[in-house]
Amino acid sequence: MALLGRDWRGVKATLGEHAVHSLKPQLLADYVADLLSVKHALDSQVPLDSLVLRTRRSDNGSLQPSPGAAAAAAGVQLTTLTKQLQACVLWLQRPSVAGIPPVTAVHTADAVANLMLCAAAAGGHVAAARLVMLLSHSAATTRLGGQLPIHMAASGCHLDCLQALLEAWPATALSTDRHNCLPLHRAAAASQGGERRHHGEAVHLLLAAAPQTVTAMTAQNELALHLAATASRWSKSTDAVEALLSAAPQPGGAAAAAAATDSHGRVALHYAAAAGHLPTLELLLQVAPSTAAAEDEGGDYPLHAAAAAGLPDAVRLLMAAAPEAITAPGRTGLTPIELALGNNTLQHTTGAQRQAAARLLLAAAPAADLLPALQRAGRERGWALIPNAVALHLPLSDDEWDLVPYNLPGLGAALPAALAHSREQTRQLMRHLPRSDLFRLRIGALCLGRAQRRTEMALPPPILQQMLCLSIA
Repeated sequence: MALLGRDWRGVKATLGEHAVHSLKPQLLADYVADLLSVKHALDSQVPLDSLVLRTRRSDNGSLQPSPGAAAAAAGVQLTTLTKQLQACVLWLQRPSVAGIPPVTAVHTADAVANLMLCAAAAGGHVAAARLVMLLSHSAATTRLGGQLPIHMAASGCHLDCLQALLEAWPATALSTDRHNCLPLHRAAAASQGGERRHHGEAVHLLLAAAPQTVTAMTAQNELALHLAATASRWSKSTDAVEALLSAAPQPGGAAAAAAATDSHGRVALHYAAAAGHLPTLELLLQVAPSTAAAEDEGGDYPLHAAAAAGLPDAVRLLMAAAPEAITAPGRTGLTPIELALGNNTLQHTTGAQRQAAARLLLAAAPAADLLPALQRAGRERGWALIPNAVALHLPLSDDEWDLVPYNLPGLGAALPAALAHSREQTRQLMRHLPRSDLFRLRIGALCLGRAQRRTEMALPPPILQQMLCLSIA
C-alpha cells in the first residue's frame, strides 16, 4: 500500500479537488489509482505482475508490456500524467458528451477503462492513453456510443494518440462508427477542433495505415475528400485534400475522385465552394475543371454554394470557370445573386462579404435575369443594388426599364452612366427617379443657368452634367 499511497499523494498535488480519494464513482477512483500505481512501478522498474491492483482480476492474464510500451509510459513525468488524467476525468464529468454514457452509469472496470481511453483520445492525452492501453488491453477495441477511441483521436487530429492506437491495434483503421465513418473520415472532417494544424498529417497517417479507405463512403455517400474540402475552411491548408487526391486509385485517379458524388449529387467542389478556401478551390479546378459545371440533384452548381455562403473570392473564381451557372436557378428556384442577397446564417461571412459577392454577380448576369432577381430579393437586400445593375447594364430595353421600380431611392447614382450613354436612357432613368431627386435636379439646373448668365460664362456640357449629378448624389 506504500506504493499506492505515494501515487495518491502525487495525484492530490496535481488534481486538487479531483484527487483520487474524492473521485466518483469509487470504481473510477480505483481505476485512476491503479493507473498511477502502474506508472510508478514502471518508473521504479518493479515487475507489474507483482502489483495488487484494485480493478484488475488475477485471471486477466499477464500485465507485462512490450519494451516499447513500457519505455513510452516510463518516459512521461508523473505530473504530466496526472494533469492528463485530470483532463480526462473532467471530460467524463461534462453534462453531455454525445453518444457517451455518464461515468456514473458504468459498473465494470473494462467500461471505465474504455471511457478513460475515449477521454484521452478526444483530448489528445497520449500519456494517459498509453497507460490505459497497457493496463486494459481491450479498451482500444471496445465501442462506446458507436465509436472507438481512434475515431475520437482522428476527429481532433491528435497525431500522437493516433500513432499509439494504430501501433497497438492497426486493424482499427478499418473500423466504422455508427455513421459508417472510418477514422479517415473523422480526420478529414476535423470536426472536433483539437489540433487542426495537423489536419493533413492525420490524413496522411491514416492513409498509410489503410490506403484502401480513400474510396470508402459514409452513410451519406461522402468521401473523405468531400469532408476534407469542407474542413479547409478552418484548417487553411490543402494538405489533406492533396493527400486524398494523390491516394485516389487508378483508373481515373484524382480526376475521378474529384468528380465523385455524394448521395445528393454534390462533388468535392460543392463542399469547397461553401468553405471558401481559395487554394483548395483552385486545386480541385486544376484536377477536374469540368466539376465547375456539375449540378447536384437539385440543380445547384458550386457557384450557388459559394454565393449562398457570401464568399466573393470563391464567387469570382467559379463565375469564370462556369459562366452558365450565373443565371441558373438552383434547388430552391433561386439564382446565385438571390442566394448571395438572402438571409445567411453562416457565421464565417459578414454582410459586407455577401454584398461584395452580389456585386460581382451584378456585372456578369444579364439585366433581363438580374432585375427580377433583385426585385424578388426585397427592398432591404435587393433593391439597394438595382442602381448599380442599371449603371452596369445600359442600355436597357423598354421591357427591362419596366422591371426597374419607380421612385427608387438611390437610382440617381446611375445618372452619370445614363447621361454618358444617350438621351433616351437618361429620359428613361428620369422617369424612375424619386420626386425629391427630380426636385433637386430642377433646383440645380436653375442655379447653374442663373450662374452662367450672371458670369456670362458657358460651361461645357460634361461639366454641367457632373454638377447636376452631384446635386442628387
